[in-house]
Amino acid sequence: MHRKFRLKIIYNRGGCIGSGHCALADPYDFQIDEDFKAILKEGQLMPGTKDVYFKIVETTEPHLAVNAAKTCTPRVIAVIDMDTGKRIDLTGYGKVEGSEEKKKEKELEVEKHIAKEI
Repeated sequence: MHRKFRLKIIYNRGGCIGSGHCALADPYDFQIDEDFKAILKEGQLMPGTKDVYFKIVETTEPHLAVNAAKTCTPRVIAVIDMDTGKRIDLTGYGKVEGSEEKKKEKELEVEKHIAKEI
């Protein structure tokens, strides 16, 4: 029996540039619309935002959502492990290179892109 992962996918549609990598990496959770922007399938608008969506999924294949976030050119997708409450590290499932300062800097950069409103 495979372990089920509970994930929260967060997607800032306002920052999407339409590269389509997310839909290629995870066609179960993302699709491209007629404006060539990604849609988080069955995503709900995050309260207090105008273009940030989220979705909670249970999956035996967390790499699909992680790869969608990892390949997103403008970095507007985040994946949270609901069991730990922590964002999944996109640099290789925990293998982060560089100093702690660099890691924090990159994390803040990603957070800024996800949370920014247009």
